[in-house]
Amino acid sequence: MRERTVRLQYGSRVEAVYVLGTYLWTDVYSAAPAGAQTFSLKHTERVQVDVVRDGQAEEVATNGRQRWPLSPSTTLRLSMSQASTEAGSDKVTVSYYEKEGSAPIDQAGLFLTAIEISLDVDADRDGVVEKNNPRKVPSSGQSCRHDRPLVAHKLQEKVLTSLPAMQASWSWGPEGQGAILLVNCDRDTPWLPKEDCSDQKVYSKEGASGAPGGVDSVGPGNIPLRPGPGRGGGRRDLGFPGGVDSNIGFRLTSPSALDLKDMSQMILRTKGPDRLPAGYEMVLYLSMSDSDKVGVFYVESECPRAPLGESAQLRYGAPCPCKHFGVYQNPSTHSLPPDPFFGQRYIHILGREKLYHVVKYTGGMAELLFFVEGLRFPDEGFSGLVSIHVSLLEYMAEEIPLTPIFTDTVTFRIAPWVMTPNTLPPVSVFVCCMKDNYLFLKEIKNLVEKTNCELKVCFQYMNRGDRWIQNGNQDSGDDEMDFALCAFLCYFSRLLIAQVTCLSPGPAPTPQVGWFSLVPPEIIGQLSLVSPQDEIEFGYIEAPHKGFPVVLDSPRDGNLKDFPIKQLLGPDFGYVTREPLFEPVTSLDSFGNLEATAAVNTSSFPVGSKPLPEPVSLPVSGSFHDFSANATLHSRGSRGSGMEGNLLKSYLFPNPAPRSGGRRMTKVVRDFLQAQQVQPPVELYSDWLTVGHVDEFMTFVPIPGTKQFRMLMASTSACYKLFREKQKEGHGEAIMFKGLGGMSSKRITINKILCNESLVQENLYFQRCLDWNRDILKRELGLSEQDIIDLPALFKMDENRQARAYFPNMVNMIVLNKDLGIPKPFGPQVEEECCLEKRVRALLEPLGLSCTFLDDISAYHKYLGEVHCGTNVRRKPFPFKWWHMVP
Repeated sequence: MRERTVRLQYGSRVEAVYVLGTYLWTDVYSAAPAGAQTFSLKHTERVQVDVVRDGQAEEVATNGRQRWPLSPSTTLRLSMSQASTEAGSDKVTVSYYEKEGSAPIDQAGLFLTAIEISLDVDADRDGVVEKNNPRKVPSSGQSCRHDRPLVAHKLQEKVLTSLPAMQASWSWGPEGQGAILLVNCDRDTPWLPKEDCSDQKVYSKEGASGAPGGVDSVGPGNIPLRPGPGRGGGRRDLGFPGGVDSNIGFRLTSPSALDLKDMSQMILRTKGPDRLPAGYEMVLYLSMSDSDKVGVFYVESECPRAPLGESAQLRYGAPCPCKHFGVYQNPSTHSLPPDPFFGQRYIHILGREKLYHVVKYTGGMAELLFFVEGLRFPDEGFSGLVSIHVSLLEYMAEEIPLTPIFTDTVTFRIAPWVMTPNTLPPVSVFVCCMKDNYLFLKEIKNLVEKTNCELKVCFQYMNRGDRWIQNGNQDSGDDEMDFALCAFLCYFSRLLIAQVTCLSPGPAPTPQVGWFSLVPPEIIGQLSLVSPQDEIEFGYIEAPHKGFPVVLDSPRDGNLKDFPIKQLLGPDFGYVTREPLFEPVTSLDSFGNLEATAAVNTSSFPVGSKPLPEPVSLPVSGSFHDFSANATLHSRGSRGSGMEGNLLKSYLFPNPAPRSGGRRMTKVVRDFLQAQQVQPPVELYSDWLTVGHVDEFMTFVPIPGTKQFRMLMASTSACYKLFREKQKEGHGEAIMFKGLGGMSSKRITINKILCNESLVQENLYFQRCLDWNRDILKRELGLSEQDIIDLPALFKMDENRQARAYFPNMVNMIVLNKDLGIPKPFGPQVEEECCLEKRVRALLEPLGLSCTFLDDISAYHKYLGEVHCGTNVRRKPFPFKWWHMVP
C-alpha cells in the first residue's frame, strides 16, 4: 500500500484527508510535549490504528485506556476502509502523560476525512474499464519515482516543483496488464484535411447534414449547442441531434461519435463527503515528455430539454436541474446516460501545450469520464508507453506551492503498427488504370472475382500517370463502367501519343509492331521505376475495444504523393508516414522493399520476440511466444553504408568489388519499424538488383497443413537446370517471347541462352546473391530447405552491373488466398506450352494453390516491375492479439 506521513502537534488539532487504500504514519515521539513519558490513544470506529514499536505492530482499541512508553522507535500507522460521510468526522486523539501521572499533560488531535480516488482504465484488456485494478500499480516493494514538475492551480498562480508518483505497470503476454491506446490517425470527418489526432476537435459519426457552413432547421426538442472558443481555447463540441457548432460552422447530427470510439475510455472515480476541508484540490496531469504523444478529452453533460445556458454548464458529477437527463453523480440512485456519445460536450484538457487540468470534487459517489487518444506511434526514443496521473493536492499557505498527498497513475501502451503478410486473407485489391494496362486490369478483375474480395481501381485523373500506386477508399462503382471507361482512356491515350510521335521534329520513328510500338523512347525514359507496393504498405492497429487499417506512406513521393491522404485516409482508415529530413530517398525506400513473412517456428529470436503467431501455429502447451510470424523484411545496400548505432540486424554481402555509396532504406523508416517491437526487422541484401527490392526474389504463399506456408525464391540455377533438361529432351530450339513483337530482332532459343557464356557467368553471381539471402532467411526465421520452393528466374546485368529480370519474374506475384496471379514469363514453348509455366504449376498446384499467369510485360515488366509491383492488397488482421506476445 502507498504511504504518507502526517505530523502531529501537541496542544492543537491537525486536519488531514485520508485516501482509501493508503497508510498514514505519524511520529508520536516528536510531537510529545516536554516531560511526557507515556501516551494513550482514542479513535473513532472507522479508523484502525496500529502502534508500531521496533517493527512490531499492535492494534489499538478505541477506548484509550492502554498506555505505551514513548520512544524514538514508536510510530502510529492509520488506515480506514470506508469513506467519511462528513468532513473531519473521523478522529484520532493522542494523550501524553508524565511517568506516574493519571491526567494527560497535553493532547494532539488528528481529524480525518476519508475519500476514495481511483483513476481507472481497461487494464485487463477485456474492453471494459474496471474499478481500481489491484495490478494497476506496482507492489509495495517497488519504489516510487519523481516525475517531471507539475503546475498547480492556475488561478492561484502557484507552481508545484515536483510530484512523486507511483509508476503504473504495463506488461506483455496473455496474463499481462495495462491499457492500450490507438493513435487517432484516421479521419472521421471527410472535409477535414488531416488525421483526427492533428486537431483538438471531436466530430459526429456521420458528420454534418450538409456541407461545411450549412445549417439545417432544428427539429422539435433540439437546441443549438453553446459556441465554444477555437482551437486555441481547447474546446471542441460534439452535438446531439440538431446541434449547431457556430465556431466551426456546420451542423452536427449524429447521436454518437466515431471519433470518440477510436479513443480509450478513462474514468476518475471519487467517493466521500459532500465537501472536503478547505485547501484541497484534484489535478489530472501528464509529464512534458508525454504531452505530444497523448490527448485527453473531458465530458460535459448536455440536457436536450434544459434551457439553453443551463445544460451547457452541466458536467458529469453534477445533477441535471430540470431532471430530464440521466445523472452521472451517484450510480446507486441515478442511472448513467444510455449512450456516452449522445448529448455531450467534449473539452480538450490534456496534451500538447496542456500539462494539467484541475478536476472539481463534487462529493458523494462520482465517476468522471474521459476519452484518451494517441498522437504518435512508437518510434526512436519513444517506447510507446505514456502515463496519466491524478493527484490530490493540499494547500498550506499563500505563496507556498500545493503539496501532493496522493497520486494515482495509469499507463497506456500506444498500439503498434502491424504489417500483414501474404498468408492472411485479402480484403481489397488495388490497381491503377493506365493507358497501356487495360488487358492487365481485365485479367486482374477475373482473378479477384475468384477470391470474394473487392477490386479498387485508381484512374488516371488520380494517379497522374503513376502506375505504381492504387486507390484505397475510393468507391470504384460499377465494374463494367470502370473498365469501359478505362478502355476508352487507354485508346484515347494511345492515339494521342501516336499523334505526338508523328508530329515531333527529326526523323520519323521506325515502325514497330508489338508492345511498345506507340510509346516513344523519350517518354519511356521519363517514366518512374517504382511500384504500387512502393508508395504505400497496408497494416493495422488494434486495441481491445477497436481496430482499423492504417496505411504506411513511403518516403518516395511520385505523382501520387497525395493519394494516401486524399483517397485512403477516412473513417476507420488511418494514415502514417515517415520522411527523412536530410537523408536522400532511394529506390530502397519504396515499399516493394518492405515485406512481411508468414508464421514461422524459430528459436533464433530471443524468447518471446516473435510477433503475431497465428492461432493455428500455437503449441499445445500455450507457449505461443515460441512461434514467430510476420517479421518485417527490408534490404540493405552494399558495404560502405555502415551500421554504427543501429539496432537492426545487418547483413552485408561480401562483394569482391564493393561499390561506394551503396543504397539503404532510410533510418527514419528503419527506426519506425524497430520501435513497433512486435515485428523485429530482418535486413536482406538487395543492392545487387537494379531496383533493389526484396519482392524481386522472395515471397510467401499459404498452404494447408501444419506449417501453413511455403517461401518462394527466385532461382537462376533452377532456370538453367530446367533449360538443360529441355535441351537434352531435344527442345533446344524452343523459342522464348513467342508472339511478342519488339522484344528483340533476334530469335531467342534455349540453345542461345545456354551458349551465352556472359549471361551464364552473370547468373552464377546473381545466384550467389540469392543464396546469401536464402541463408539469412533460413537462419533468422528457422526455415528448412523443405520450406523453400525455387522458382525459375533469369537476370541480366545492366550498365551499373546490377540485375534486372530477363523475362517476367514469376516470384513477383499477387497472393489472394490459394489463388496466385503470376507474371506470365513467355518462356520457351515446348509442345505448345510454356515450359516455365508448366514447371511452376508442377511445383505449386500439388500444394492446393491455383496458378493464373497474367500478361504484365507491356504494362509493368518493361518498366522494371511485375504483378506484385502493379498491385497492392489490404488484408484481414491477425486473429492473434499483439499484446499477447512477449518481446
